[in-house]
Amino acid sequence: MKSRTRIRRALGMSDHTLLIGNVGRFEPQKNQIHLLNIFSEIHKRCADSCLILIGQGSLEESLHRRVAELGLDRQVIFTGSIYRVEDYYAAMDMFVFPSLFEGLPVAPLEAQCSGLPVVMSKSCTDAVNINVKKNLIIDIQDSDEHIANKIYDWYQCVPKDRKSSVESSQFSMAKQIQSFEKIMEEPLE
Repeated sequence: MKSRTRIRRALGMSDHTLLIGNVGRFEPQKNQIHLLNIFSEIHKRCADSCLILIGQGSLEESLHRRVAELGLDRQVIFTGSIYRVEDYYAAMDMFVFPSLFEGLPVAPLEAQCSGLPVVMSKSCTDAVNINVKKNLIIDIQDSDEHIANKIYDWYQCVPKDRKSSVESSQFSMAKQIQSFEKIMEEPLE
């Protein structure tokens, strides 16, 4: 059984449920509280949707409280830390990363390598956006409703194939091999 199907069955959701994911420490900079508010707005437009939060941290209790306040107890899933996060990427339909500030975040890169369309805040460096055609950059200063509408409308148009974003970028295995071969053919000085 494929990871997507296996994980979704374990979570009790159908293949048609829109599953939005986030992986990261539950700390202020990662901005999951804002993500919950955005998801609440998305859920108003798409009742068959869920949000999965993978990680742990000092804000976990606050996040649980906010979920209860929003009445989303059945739509938001907390997994804690996961060893094989790639199985969960396979189950997701999109990855949302609303960080307030970042250096070089790994999670959006992993998500793109898994073929996911990624929504990330402007605070992420351009180096993380390896598949410009499949990703959306948001301004987290915009209203929750505006961001949610932008994400939902964008998702309706984004290509749904799960071919890895890396395969069609400058970081594909074939291109990396060509670069390596070129380096190896150059004479040593």
